[in-house]
Amino acid sequence: AARQRLEDAEVAASKLSEQDMERLSALEESRQALGVIYRTCMAIKEHLAEAVVDRVGERRGRAYNAVTEHWLCARAAGLCDSVAAPPDEEDDADAEAEL
Repeated sequence: AARQRLEDAEVAASKLSEQDMERLSALEESRQALGVIYRTCMAIKEHLAEAVVDRVGERRGRAYNAVTEHWLCARAAGLCDSVAAPPDEEDDADAEAEL
């Protein structure tokens, strides 16, 4: 199955009426789901914080372009592939340097 992106959720939500959104927001399951999403985000942040610091350290403290979408999502977190987060020139240069 294809992975859905945040934009997909935004599109789906935009199709709901304000009344439907209020009804969904009031459901206990919605509040529980929001809690799960929050805890997941905090765990990812905690897990990746050291990797981000290390990555910037490799760049002698230069954060600009150190943490690209491809590096963060595909390489460090392993949450998506190169199709969802394609490498840019900076990532290509890193790959060549690693060889």
